[in-house]
Amino acid sequence: MNLLQTPKMVFSFHEGWDEIIRIHPSVTHLFAWVVLPLSLLPPAMIYYAGGHHGDAFAPGVSPTQWHTAAGIFFVAQLLTVPAMAWLIHLIVTKTYSITASYHECFTLAAIAPIPLWLSSLALFVPSLLINMVIGILALFGSTGLIYHG
Repeated sequence: MNLLQTPKMVFSFHEGWDEIIRIHPSVTHLFAWVVLPLSLLPPAMIYYAGGHHGDAFAPGVSPTQWHTAAGIFFVAQLLTVPAMAWLIHLIVTKTYSITASYHECFTLAAIAPIPLWLSSLALFVPSLLINMVIGILALFGSTGLIYHG
């Protein structure tokens, strides 16, 4: 899977998605090579931003509190992706009576948050407004991935 195809996947039903169907990466592969490395990015950026310019985002919060939040956030992300896969599977199979495997749902749950994970790079910029705008754009990107996936 090529992460450079992710922007195309936001707007297309076939660009990038056909390759993922062809490759058919395992849940373990997706977790080890997509979810784990990319979910490290937001906590690392929270750790950095909290230690260098945390007052730009939340005045009065100590670097130690930022670092604790980063660790909790990392664990939460690792738990959320499989939970979202389960929830997608439940909704698709029970509510809409569509045949979908847990593997297919996990693939979508692993790919959909990529824009959100990458948006954490905006934390290099100590501006709440810029980070909010980039976060909103990332939400739109994730929505597009869910819709087209």
